[in-house]
Parts: sequence; C-alpha cells; structure tokens
Amino acid sequence: MVFAGHCATLNNRTNNQGATSYTGIKEHVYNDGMVERLERECTAVNYVTIPAKLDIPLTSRPRLAARAGAHALISIHHDSIQQSDLDSMKDASAEDPSWQRFSGFSLWVAKTDNYDGSLKLASLIADQLMEIGLKPSLYHAQDTPGEGRKLIDKERGIYSRELFVTKNATVPAVLMEVGYLINPNEEAVLSQDSFRTRFTTALNRAIEKFFDDEETGTGGRF
Repeated sequence: MVFAGHCATLNNRTNNQGATSYTGIKEHVYNDGMVERLERECTAVNYVTIPAKLDIPLTSRPRLAARAGAHALISIHHDSIQQSDLDSMKDASAEDPSWQRFSGFSLWVAKTDNYDGSLKLASLIADQLMEIGLKPSLYHAQDTPGEGRKLIDKERGIYSRELFVTKNATVPAVLMEVGYLINPNEEAVLSQDSFRTRFTTALNRAIEKFFDDEETGTGGRF
C-alpha cells in the first residue's frame, strides 16, 4: 500500500497539509502528484494507492494497510528544513550554492518486528534512485537542534526513527522523502512530470525486486 503523506484538509496538528514549498505550495499536492504518477507506471505489483486528498487520518493508516492485506507499506513525502536553517536562507537567491545542503532523498524505517524487511526495501529503493543519478540527503544527520536523527546507512541515506506509520505498520514499511521543497532549484525539478516518471519507474523496479525475493513472497497486494 502506498500513501501520499499528510492530508489535503487541515484538520489538526497530526492530520496536516505538510511542509510548504519555496513557492508556497503545500506538500500534500506534491505527494499526491507522485502517487498518481506511480499508479500510471506499468508494474507487476498490485498497488493500492491512497492519495492525501482522501484525508485518511495518520492514526488509521497502518490499520488500513493491515485490513487490505498489504504485504508492504510506503509513505511518500517531500522534505523541508529546520526553522533556524530556513531563517538563515530567507534572503538567499535561488543561485546561492548554500541551497545544495538541502537536497536529495532520504528513507526512514522503524525498529519493529519487520525491521529487516523494512531495511531491505529501503536499501533497494535507494539503490534504484542512485542508479538514475539521484543522491541521498545527509541533512538529518547534522548536529542541528531538532536533527541528529540516527543515520544507519550513509551511502544510501537511510535513517532510523520511530515515525507513527512505520512504527505501527504490521508489514515492512518505509517513509520516503523524495526531495526538498524548500530548495527553489529542487522544487523546480520535483514539479516536473519527467522527474516524476523517472522517480516512480525507479521505485517500481525496487518494489518488484523486493517481491521477487523468495523470502518475501510474490503476488501479494502492496
């Protein structure tokens, strides 16, 4: 099962619209765009996709995946940065090289009974994304207040954190940050249909490899 992170309607602190991009667009719009593109790509995997516009509460998502018989779960997000870093860049032009600090993808898993499967899925995704030229972000590993999350695979940009959806999933689960909406250069790329096609094609390959593994099984609902 693939969820677009956040909700289209602002209900409360938990069920929110996500980060705000450099141009003022809410994250859920980008999350839905990526999930909708994923639906169009040819794949051997039977996806169940849940867009943010359905406004499914965060606390209901792991249970929904379990009831649907999903064999794995992915939550798609787009990233932002700490307020202190945002303040430091408020007068920076799009050409400022400092924006480069805030770029790239990251993948997040939780230490549950499905940790090994989650880590394997995250690793396969990272490998496919790097295969198409994308780079992992190490921003969240920095010694910055609010950051310093546990980086468990530097080469692939995989972090460990007890996020609600991945922590409470009953199957291997990965939360992915596609890129940084707050970076004007990266936002311009993230909004392109061509990028979404490249990204979801790579994601499809990773998921197919995951289900091709005999230990995981094949033919299930994702």
